[in-house]
Amino acid sequence: MFTVFACKDAGNPPPAEESASPGTFFWAQKVQQGDTGWYQVPATLRAEGTYSKVYVENANSAVVTDALAASIAAEFDANVFIDISSTFGSTGDFNGDGKVTLLILDIIDDYDTSGGYVAGYFHSGNEYSRDSFPYSNEQEMLYMDLNPGDPGDPDFNQTMAHELQHLINFYQNVFVQSPSGVMDTWIDEGLSSAAEYVYRDSHVQWKIDVYNNPGPIQTDIGNGKNFVKWEGLLANYSTVYLFFQWLRIQASNKTGIYREILDGPGNDYTAVETAASARIYVGTTPWQQVIRDWLAANQLSSTGTSLAPYNYGGEISLNPPLNDGGAALTLAPGEGVYVAIAGSNDQTPNAVINYAGIDTSTDVVDSTATLDSLYTYSGDILLSYNSVPDPLGSSGTTGTLPSASILPPDDQTVSLASRSLVPGEGKRYPIDAVLHPEGPLPAGR
Repeated sequence: MFTVFACKDAGNPPPAEESASPGTFFWAQKVQQGDTGWYQVPATLRAEGTYSKVYVENANSAVVTDALAASIAAEFDANVFIDISSTFGSTGDFNGDGKVTLLILDIIDDYDTSGGYVAGYFHSGNEYSRDSFPYSNEQEMLYMDLNPGDPGDPDFNQTMAHELQHLINFYQNVFVQSPSGVMDTWIDEGLSSAAEYVYRDSHVQWKIDVYNNPGPIQTDIGNGKNFVKWEGLLANYSTVYLFFQWLRIQASNKTGIYREILDGPGNDYTAVETAASARIYVGTTPWQQVIRDWLAANQLSSTGTSLAPYNYGGEISLNPPLNDGGAALTLAPGEGVYVAIAGSNDQTPNAVINYAGIDTSTDVVDSTATLDSLYTYSGDILLSYNSVPDPLGSSGTTGTLPSASILPPDDQTVSLASRSLVPGEGKRYPIDAVLHPEGPLPAGR
């Protein structure tokens, strides 16, 4: 799923007498390349549960029967809301009704031209009064798609869980932990991918398949793309899912590590670093080791090793694409590549790029060169990775890898506008959007 974070202001809203009235009209936003304008959606309340209100836009009222709306409310109440709020925290209750509004509508996106569709989105503007943000609906709210989304099907329900974590994350970080502010994109998306697993109590298989199946997306991964430098690529969503599953599997408190990351100090990599130090390692562990061990676990997951932390507990087996080790390749923070070597390889680490040798026959990870200045790494795979703890992946902290190649694929093969089908399924990828008002968030509610 993809995320959009900056929204262009569509101008001033209509005069007060024409403005949307919550419960009858809702403000919604287009999620299109180059067009994020606001519009009003007439909608009708079709079902209400303990924790939910289900509205359906009037223009597509026939798509969702009253019985279906009731079943969506029941599923949200009994499973989505209970599972996700108990794992990640409270949603807050801005309008005092104790419920989350689910607006089911045909989200205006790029589906007709791209083949991908926005399955749902969360807009933080609804968490503020209209005095602070004029397009606010002034309530906890999720937008859910009905075309080509299929209300009530497993993907729809999973998307509700994904979006609910975004709502919780924003409320907890901006209002409860204020002034900590919005969490870094890759962590927010990682926790929402974890919410999908928490709700399903099983893996989201297509995110694993994307990693393992040859094609342009795996080529992207082979060039080091993962998730810290968030670009909205399928490689981002696949690898962030895997990273947050690895954290859960290795953690002593399992899914409890997610709440500790959300509630932890800082909203950048330090939140993950602190939780991992407490729940996976003994004592303080730097980000450099966390990212290295996860990258090594991807390579060793198929060997059946029980050696922590280099495994996925037998739940996931990966086939990391190898790089051919030719021309130089630039790696952003957190990115890493695997190159086959013959027994050992000499490389000199620097302030940006570090290395580890991986022996897939013995499950040994040789990273001593970064500790004692010996620059020969043993194994049959050389892991080369950018160890800079930069949550945004800024260009100022990229490092050039001296022994890896494979030119990046044409951007059109991995961009939002040309996303391909799920390998082997013939099904289009759902995406999501997290929308915020352009510029600084409002100072108060």
